[in-house]
Amino acid sequence: MEATPEEIQRAIEEDEKQKQQIIEEVKSKFNDICLVYDSDQGRLIGFHEDEDDYYYVIKKYNGKIVLYSCCGHCTSLKGNYPRYDYIEETFERNGGTKELVMRISKDEEDTDCRWCEGTGKIERKKQ
Repeated sequence: MEATPEEIQRAIEEDEKQKQQIIEEVKSKFNDICLVYDSDQGRLIGFHEDEDDYYYVIKKYNGKIVLYSCCGHCTSLKGNYPRYDYIEETFERNGGTKELVMRISKDEEDTDCRWCEGTGKIERKKQ
């Protein structure tokens, strides 16, 4: 049974709503050290999407950038872990430094737009 045009449109709208909720979550935790999937630590620096999924963009303590599916969860340790400052210092010393802007990327593009903390708006990257 094929979906009706109305059902397809409703699914597209729900998907866009979910995407915006995840972006808002990432904005609220931007640059925080987070626990991803209950075991991995990393600095939350952005959001990525491809045709299959949405991803948290995480910078590991050594500076390596990896993607984690948003199907899992990402919990900020800031305010939830008593030695957060120590973890923050460890990240800073080893290459997991803070980012100036939140990455928002799609498919194979590196970063096509960004969230600007100063204006609170998503802006297109200037070419």
